[in-house]
Amino acid sequence: MKIDYVITGMDTGGAETQVVSLLLELKRRGHDVRLISLTPPVDLTLPLINHAIPVISLEMTTKLSLPLAAIKLVKCIKAHSPDIVHGHMFHANILIRLIRPFIGNTPLICTAHSVREGGRLRDCAYRLTNHFSDMNTVVSNAARSRFVNDKVFPENKTLTVYNCVDTEHFTPLERDKNKKFRWVAVGRLVDVKNHSILLKAMEELPDSELLIIGEGNQRESLQNYIDSHGLTERVTLCGKKDDVVYDYQHADGFVLTSDYEGFALVVAEAMACGLPVVSTRCGGPSEIMGDDESIGKQIPTNNVRELADAMLTVEQTKYEIRVINGKKARTRIINLFSIHKIVTTWEDLYQALQKKRSYK
Repeated sequence: MKIDYVITGMDTGGAETQVVSLLLELKRRGHDVRLISLTPPVDLTLPLINHAIPVISLEMTTKLSLPLAAIKLVKCIKAHSPDIVHGHMFHANILIRLIRPFIGNTPLICTAHSVREGGRLRDCAYRLTNHFSDMNTVVSNAARSRFVNDKVFPENKTLTVYNCVDTEHFTPLERDKNKKFRWVAVGRLVDVKNHSILLKAMEELPDSELLIIGEGNQRESLQNYIDSHGLTERVTLCGKKDDVVYDYQHADGFVLTSDYEGFALVVAEAMACGLPVVSTRCGGPSEIMGDDESIGKQIPTNNVRELADAMLTVEQTKYEIRVINGKKARTRIINLFSIHKIVTTWEDLYQALQKKRSYK
């Protein structure tokens, strides 16, 4: 199949990382794939370029350049004549819907990567353009419930397709059990990730250390808190990294404190590396972790006391038990969220939409 992926941008994030993984696997399976980015691409596209996957930028830098981007996109898609156009993230989803009358009968899929992709105006934009989309997909049942219950997407055209993990890349590595317990957190330094309660919890966990990987507008305030509360020796803001597998492999536990998440790919990656997880009940992570408390601890959002208690429980678990539980966590990811399983799901959906369109 010829498949065009259209995405808002390629800055580092779960959605962008997921798109790269999907395109690489689709290419490996023999599909003719391209990536079209509304905004200028960044280094995250290098793996695609290295595997001869075309990366095209519409060079959209402001909202005023949207009409020109739309014209470029129409020309780009008509020249390629893809079998499927698959949008990712709000702006790309809306744009491919708006150009639908100009690109013929090509099936359109729109994927929302979060429980919320903005405020009421964005929800309204989705509602007004739903008739242009053949199928909407979301990355967790929690996200599907939100979009359907709020009548943002129609129930009969909305499916859950989970994000995937390359379980051959994200693998466990034996850690020295005599070293200080190391937590790792991965995510943008923004309000919704709520790293501030993680720093407060670390004040109550003097025998462990924490690496926070990510960048964002909260960096300065988080660093100020670290410096002013005696955490400098145990908590490190590591900045943005394109590949965090090394950090998972050299950690003892993973922690996520978000207020809400569509899927939280980082939780699945950490579990694939055999790490115990402490996560807030914020949407997708609950579906990734399941009900087995030996895999990890789930706590309410924005609760420092329960966060610190859950982290301490994990720290005090014997190393040998953590290894056994880590194997169970990895097995769950392989069975439910492996890249091989999820890409096959996408292939089946693409083929079904093609057949449906051919009968119209």
